[in-house]
Amino acid sequence: ALATTIGSLEGAGTDVLIDLGRLTPNDPRSPLLQVADAVVIVLRPVLTEAAAAAAQIGEVRNTLRLAGREDTLGLWTIAAPAPLFNYSAQELYQLLGVPVIGEIGHDIRSAAVYGNGAVTPSRFEKSNYIRELRAALSTTTQRITERAEKLGIRPTSSTTTQEVPA
Repeated sequence: ALATTIGSLEGAGTDVLIDLGRLTPNDPRSPLLQVADAVVIVLRPVLTEAAAAAAQIGEVRNTLRLAGREDTLGLWTIAAPAPLFNYSAQELYQLLGVPVIGEIGHDIRSAAVYGNGAVTPSRFEKSNYIRELRAALSTTTQRITERAEKLGIRPTSSTTTQEVPA
C-alpha cells in the first residue's frame, strides 16, 4: 500500500526518500525497492561495512531484477576517519559489483546538523560536506533522468535540486 501511495506522489512532483536500514531475506519492505527510481546503499568504505553490504546486495539485486530495475542500484560512501583504511570506489565496485555514485568525506560536525539536530556551523552551506552531498544527489538525479529517457519515460519533477535532504 505504501509503494502505491509513493507512486502517486510522483505525479505531483514530490520526491520521497526512505531509509530502510538493513534489509533481511524476504524483507516485507522489498516492494518499496521495486518502485524506487533509485536505490542507494550508504556505507563507510571499510571492511566491516563492505562485508555487511555484500551479504545484502545479492538479495537487493534479485529484488530489483524481478522489477526490471537492477540498474537503479548505487552506493554512496561516507569516508571513515583515520586510521581506518577506506576502500576506493573502484575497489568497492570490484568487491560488490555496484557503482559508487556519491562520495562524502568524514565531517562529524556537519553530519550532526542532519543526524542530531546540531547547531549549523559557520560556512556550513559552503562546506566540502554540503558540496559532496549535493554532488552525490546530483549524480543520483542524473542517473534517474538518464534511465527515464532511455526507457522513454518523461520525468515528472524538476531534475535540479535546491536542497539537500535531511
